[in-house]
Amino acid sequence: MTSTLYTNGAIHSTADPGASAMLVTDGLVEWVGDARSGIVPEGARRVDLEGAFVAPGFVDSHAHAIGVGRTAVEVDLRDCRHAVDVLDRLAERAAASGPDETVRGFGWDETLWTDPALPTFSELERAVEGRCLYAPRVDSHSALVTRASYDRARMELPQSGPDEPGVVDGAARTEMARTFNALSESESAEAARLGLAEFARTGHVAVVENAAPHLGGEQDAVSLKRASLETPAPALFALWGELVDREEDARRIVGELHARLGIEGVEPWVLGLAGDLNVDGSIGSRTAALRAPYLDGEDNGIAYLTPEQVRDHFVATTRARLQGGFHVIGERGMDIVLEGAQLAVEIVGQRAFAARGHRLEHAEMTDDDALARMLALFLTSSAQPGFDAAWGRPGELYDQRLGDRRLTMNRFASMSRLGVPMAFGSDAPVLAPDPWGQVKAAMDHSNPAESVTARAAFNAHTRGAWRALNRHASGGPRHGEGQLVPGAPASFAVWEIEQLAIQAPNPTASAWSTDPRSRVPMLPALDTDSMPRALRTVSDGVTIFDSGELA
Repeated sequence: MTSTLYTNGAIHSTADPGASAMLVTDGLVEWVGDARSGIVPEGARRVDLEGAFVAPGFVDSHAHAIGVGRTAVEVDLRDCRHAVDVLDRLAERAAASGPDETVRGFGWDETLWTDPALPTFSELERAVEGRCLYAPRVDSHSALVTRASYDRARMELPQSGPDEPGVVDGAARTEMARTFNALSESESAEAARLGLAEFARTGHVAVVENAAPHLGGEQDAVSLKRASLETPAPALFALWGELVDREEDARRIVGELHARLGIEGVEPWVLGLAGDLNVDGSIGSRTAALRAPYLDGEDNGIAYLTPEQVRDHFVATTRARLQGGFHVIGERGMDIVLEGAQLAVEIVGQRAFAARGHRLEHAEMTDDDALARMLALFLTSSAQPGFDAAWGRPGELYDQRLGDRRLTMNRFASMSRLGVPMAFGSDAPVLAPDPWGQVKAAMDHSNPAESVTARAAFNAHTRGAWRALNRHASGGPRHGEGQLVPGAPASFAVWEIEQLAIQAPNPTASAWSTDPRSRVPMLPALDTDSMPRALRTVSDGVTIFDSGELA
């Protein structure tokens, strides 16, 4: 038996909101409270927190850890403010690359440029000296490419001249991604290690990888799981984005992924066929399926699936006892998903459908009727509050593309009031793995009517994300998951903070929360000069990140 006593800090626990110490024994929380009153085994290791804050570790409910790892070796285009900036950076990388090497970049966002005109095929080809190029937009639903990229992917070049924008989107982008997201086994393993290390460094104790055939394929999913088992890392779960219409195919695909890992005794970690299984695209690339056209375009996006395909997928995954789900952003895309889900319920029954914990990734545009239907269908919203912080203000992307329709997006308060289950994540590397930034974004919503308390946002990024995992095959959720209470898994992070506070947009709720009778533990103030910084991250009692600053 090994025990560690964390003392002289602030412990976020519903069991004792005033706790200053916590004892961890063999990977479980034994008690929280006051170090002077708790029983400490002889020989227990002691850690002086020196006033630091200890809280349940975050779970990133929608992530691409391989993508996070790959950003270390790709051209960062996120802060470019003109097509010329993009061309200059790509040219610099091309000059340092071999003649057969693909130039890769990521993160450009033309809505932030002084001139939103995209570079042409000719300009891109001059910049990369005729090489293949693959540089996804910040939302990954379109990409800058060259004509050589089409050749490498064995795709027919579109009927556009050299002075047309060198961009691919829609289904063509998905197809091209299959070629350029494929890594060698060694490249995949290194990206997995780097990506998981970044999540550990930012206070995450678990990651839900949204893997798919067009997002690196089986190799990436297996590399991630292997890395999470072979080195100290966050717990790794995966959703596999592949469409099925038969129960036996659903079981076969997940079984083959588990078998490919080649490690005996590992509990099921591919939880279902869900995640980035796209019903539609994104607002930024104008491919999210809307009911009415974009303000700055002539069409209303792309619907990749029909209600009947959604129905068949949900029926197959429900009968296979797997989690099903889809990427859906636009309100027309949501109409398709909800119609398909209702058709599936009529076939498999409400009880069986609800038991699988099916989920919708992003679920950004929802009117009142859609929210009511999500609740009735027991669907979970896996959302990214940082999207609103990045693009939701007046004059920004959502306003440019949608106008007043942006007010129907990311309705966290409405979901919370209705009881629609919520889980938060980052969609990294679309956004950085910044959990406190996600909490702050949900509190500071661009539409004040959809702001939530810090507590509600924190719970969605911890307990809510754990609850959203469908783990029936491995016995279901463990006692106290996402909390620091006796008997719970010791999965937590230690944070350097400025101060603790109760933060709520509703003054009445805030006043009640500060009353000692409410027993509401406080959270770090997020309106200070510096955000919380992780000093240590512990998953099931194992330290997976340590800054070296704790005695």
